Formats: sequence, C-alpha cells, structure tokens
Amino acid sequence: MRFFGLVWLALLTGGGLARAQPEVVRALPPEVRALPPQNGSYRYVTRHFQHHSPEALPIRHLEHLAVLADSIPLLLQAHPLPLYQPSPQQPGHIQLYANEDDFVEAGGFKNLAGIYLSLKQRTLLRADLLFPAHRMPASARLPERHDNLVLHELIHHSMHGFSGRVPHWFYEGLAEYLVAHHDGGGSFSFGRTEQRLREHLELYYSTRQPIFSVVPLADLIRWTDQEWNDLLAELEPEDRYQPYASALLLVHYHLSGPSRLAALDSWLKQLLQPNQNLAPFPMTAAELNVAQERLQDFWRRRGVTLHFSLPTPPDPRFYRAGE
Repeated sequence: MRFFGLVWLALLTGGGLARAQPEVVRALPPEVRALPPQNGSYRYVTRHFQHHSPEALPIRHLEHLAVLADSIPLLLQAHPLPLYQPSPQQPGHIQLYANEDDFVEAGGFKNLAGIYLSLKQRTLLRADLLFPAHRMPASARLPERHDNLVLHELIHHSMHGFSGRVPHWFYEGLAEYLVAHHDGGGSFSFGRTEQRLREHLELYYSTRQPIFSVVPLADLIRWTDQEWNDLLAELEPEDRYQPYASALLLVHYHLSGPSRLAALDSWLKQLLQPNQNLAPFPMTAAELNVAQERLQDFWRRRGVTLHFSLPTPPDPRFYRAGE
C-alpha cells in the first residue's frame, strides 16, 4: 500500500509497537524557491528548510541538497518510534560557510564538516568541503560521504525535541543507523540491515578486512555532548569514526529485539512528556556487558570481527576512572 511515497511493512513485535515500519521511504522531487539576498547571503526555501549560502549554488547542487534535506522529515515521520520532533523555528535554518574559520567562529568545531547547534536551532555546513561549486562542474554528483554528513546533521535538526534529553551516543548512533539505509538521492530502504551496516562501516575504515576497532560500550555511554566533541578533536583522523561505529552498533542492538524496541519506544515517549525529568536509558550495567558480548558474537557469525578497544588520545579523562 502506498502512502505519501511510503511502502509499508508490518512490524511484528509481539504486542509492542502499534505502528508499522516503512520498507521504503522515497524522496520527493525538489521544490526550491530563491529569496532575495540578505546581508550578503543567498537564500533558498525548500519544503522544510531555508538555506543560506555565502555564494550562489549551481541549481543541480541546490536541488540535490534540497532533496536530501527534505527527505529527513519524511523518514522520521515514517518511523514507528516518535523520532520527528523538529525545532520550533520553521522552516529549519541551514547555514553554509565558505571556510573553516567562518564555520568555527559561528560555533562549529575544527575537523568537522557540519554540526547542528540546538541552542541556535540551525545546522552549520562547510560549503567549501560539501558544495564547492567553484571546483565542481554543475553536472557532478556529491560524494556519498558528503551526502551522509548532510543527512546525519539534519536528522539531529529534525529530532530537536530530544536535544539534551537523550545520551549523546544514542543521538549519534541513531543518525548513523538511519543514514546507513540511504539508497542515494534522499530515498531509504530497510531491508538487508546487517549488510547495509557492514557496508556503511567499510566507508569509514581503511582496512580491507571486515575487522573494526570500536569503542567499549562502558566508555561510550558516559560521554556528554561536549566530551564527545572534545574526543573527536583529540583523535587522529583514522580513529574518529570509532565512537560513531560503537553507537551505531548499540542502536542496532536495541532496534533489533522486540522487547528492547518496545522499551526504547516507552522511554522516548516518556522523555517527550511536559516537565518530565530526564529518565535514564533503559539498560543496566549488567545488560551493557551482555550487549557487548552479543554484538561480538552476532557479527562474528556474519564474518565481521569487532575489537572493543580504546583509541589513544593524550587526555585520559575520556576513559573510565581507574582504567
């Protein structure tokens, strides 16, 4: 049955979730309208976002960005979990920057190509890295990892209602999990999940073997937003995906078990209640240890080796006390 570009697949969770999970979420054609420039910024409005750029974007790149951005509300509204919690500021604000200095001055971090700032309710993107119109022919496609970055940050933007309410690992891992199911051009499909996740990890690891070093779960779950960003700044470029990989795998673990999925749904709905104190994530320390062992066994049986080990930045505060 088709409904707003979605093909539905029943999610049988033994009485858990009442909603269905989409098998496919298809992107809609781009809708872009140019506004008069303001304060030296070119402005474009799409279905859900207003894009601000320091230079005019080629129409092909602009339409590509519009399709990616506007696919995220479709994706999150289709999911059985209550993920679509957009920022009050509508349309959402996307700001492109011409260089790293301008990006950092506006609130971004060095070595990042994009970030969602929840307090400002805007997504910042490095135009010089993601959309270098002066370097790319108008017919060129943006690299897959660039698409992933845009989708990742706009998932955060469209889940604004959870900002500061969910652990940072969940925030990042869920974004990566959803991005891993991107087919290209703003369309998503949710079959072959294990293969999708493996292929997604291979994008960020230089090894030719299915052996991935990932952060131990006990370290992962305790990092705050600031500690996460500080850690990324300390790590070598080849190690920066390790926290994201661990978060992705732990999110998959919770989404793949009916009882865990139902507990996740209940927890998220509790967080959305007015004046609700932050509820702890529904997982004990003992369950966390079990999860790490199960993840290693699950992926080993699929030909993938997970090494739970810590990267080695010079600052020990990122790791558990006493270790």
